[in-house]
Amino acid sequence: MNAQTVTQLLEELPTHLEEEYAVPDHNDVDPQRYAYVLHAVRNLRRELAAFEDRVEADLLKHARRTFVVPGLGEVKISKVTRRTGWDNAGLIRKITALALDERILDTRTGEYEPAHEAVARVLGECARPSWRLVPLRARNIPVDEYCHEEPDGYSVKIG
Repeated sequence: MNAQTVTQLLEELPTHLEEEYAVPDHNDVDPQRYAYVLHAVRNLRRELAAFEDRVEADLLKHARRTFVVPGLGEVKISKVTRRTGWDNAGLIRKITALALDERILDTRTGEYEPAHEAVARVLGECARPSWRLVPLRARNIPVDEYCHEEPDGYSVKIG
């Protein structure tokens, strides 16, 4: 493997692409040409991701857990654990029960925070839900009152 050449090619590719893309062309207004470029970029991203996986696998095969690379710094290799099949209902019950035991005492008033506030606080610390719009709207919850909304452009699907 010639790591220096591969690294140089990868570092130079974006600049070369930008330079060629910036060259004026009388067909620049043709959406089909943009679609071809976008399609090619997406294919390249997939191929680069596969190449990244290959390089990473080779690194894992030949490396120690932690080492230092001049110019990059410390490289740490650690085990990754994938967790699936969560018992969401069980965890919510457990966290709710614990939250009631973790209510915060207001030293000024001598009162504990309300139970619902404790549950909301502990759930917020333990879970970062991705809110689902359909069930929220089915409960007549005005989503825009609970989040910041702003236009985020458009998406383009090819093929």
